[in-house]
Amino acid sequence: MKKMRRFFMPVLCLFTALFFPAFLHGQTAKALDAILEKEHISNAEAAWVVLAAAELVGANASATEAFDYALSHKWLPLKAEAGTEIKLDGLSLLIMKSFDIKGGLMYTYLPRGRYAYRAMVHRDLIQGFADPSLPVSGEQVLFIMSRVLAYTEGSL
Repeated sequence: MKKMRRFFMPVLCLFTALFFPAFLHGQTAKALDAILEKEHISNAEAAWVVLAAAELVGANASATEAFDYALSHKWLPLKAEAGTEIKLDGLSLLIMKSFDIKGGLMYTYLPRGRYAYRAMVHRDLIQGFADPSLPVSGEQVLFIMSRVLAYTEGSL
């Protein structure tokens, strides 16, 4: 597993650098490395990555500022705290709201993480089925964000 991870990290960094030029312009490689190495990413860090990619906050903004922005717009689950780990359904809700991605019928009437997760799986932005209450790693966040950016640009 560790050998696979050692191989996968540089490949993911290269993929990210090639397909995220607008996203990376203000972020340092050190910040991305820190995100990639995390087993479980916090709500604040996820908000920073997603909102910076959506160009809703500057890349120089802190994770706390991004979290406060997302929380004030109700783009995170109601009980979300900055330091707690983000779950897959919470990340899905944050992404769908930040990028204004339309969901299905249930998401339209009840915009909650569960239905955001289902809509993202349906659009193949999250590959495969997983438990929506699982914590998300830094690698997963960047992989999902690469698919979201490709989707919003029309190349997916």
